Amino acid sequence: MAPPYVSILISAHYRREFLPAAVDSALSQTADRSSFEVVVVKGFTDPALDIRLRAQGVQVYDVLQGHVGARVQAMLPRLSGDVVALLEDDDLFLPTKVTEVASRFRTDPDLDYYHNGVEPVDRLGVPIPSDDPVLYRLNGLFRPLRAPFQVDPKTMGPSRFNDLMELGAGFNLSSISVRRRVLAHRPDLLPSVRMSLPLFLLFQVYASGGRILLDPARTTRYRIYPGNNSPDVTGNPIRRWERMIRGSDARLADLRLIRSLVQDQAPGLAEPFLETSLLTYHIFSAMGSKGMHRAHMAKSLVRLLRLNGLRILVNSPAPFAIGGLRLFSDHLSRAASRSIRTLGAMD
Repeated sequence: MAPPYVSILISAHYRREFLPAAVDSALSQTADRSSFEVVVVKGFTDPALDIRLRAQGVQVYDVLQGHVGARVQAMLPRLSGDVVALLEDDDLFLPTKVTEVASRFRTDPDLDYYHNGVEPVDRLGVPIPSDDPVLYRLNGLFRPLRAPFQVDPKTMGPSRFNDLMELGAGFNLSSISVRRRVLAHRPDLLPSVRMSLPLFLLFQVYASGGRILLDPARTTRYRIYPGNNSPDVTGNPIRRWERMIRGSDARLADLRLIRSLVQDQAPGLAEPFLETSLLTYHIFSAMGSKGMHRAHMAKSLVRLLRLNGLRILVNSPAPFAIGGLRLFSDHLSRAASRSIRTLGAMD
């Protein structure tokens, strides 16, 4: 069987400074140039950049409305590949990425979701040593697999979902390649995805019974710097909380969307993970409400945690390495204890 044609889809949000490097990495593949295409969808206009990219044989489109899901949805009619390798504007592909992706999908016609390992790099694209303290602050997200890990939901059932979460299957869009049919499966929901596209795609494939493969091969470079959405890249707990609060409404909307997807296709799938995630972002959303005084914010936190939230956050079997949720759970637990001590008779 011939390798599938691969569409590299680069979604450019607002980080235009990194986009040329992302495109160059996509074009610098060891695979034959006739075996893949490079498509860029931008959320901003830059005519000079468009001219440069098109001169390199790159297709460039602007989708100025909506979020990442809407941009991906708008590109589906323009993609020629049976397999789509997703790349965010601030990440990079290593030269063997397309070869690895095409080989995996050629070998397994039932494979729907492929997730490769990452090589962390700094803002300048320089690899970060494995013993660097920043990687420890990222709570184990970059611990490599020892061997490929495959899940077939049709035979393994929902109990393996926690294994996928622990191994980082929903982390980093630039590590994910899917069959084009996966992106086209729920046109009613995809355009509404704001920030959590990796998790949405993972839930969708798992709930529909598609085969999933996690590969230790590090063919993506993941850029770590204070301006991206990486969990805990600065080591500053205040800044971490501020970033969580800023993105909480969008994350909450995505999680509700994922819950509706799961309820439609596979009721009961990953309930501990979803419920804990929803609770966590409910808390951060409440903390970020405009005009909320500090005392009222703490009171909202205590009330949410009293709804069995603290027990779920601490004892849930779901390993919350993804998105730093385990780390944030620890912070929330300490904050709840302080709030309960200081608020006392406030309730």
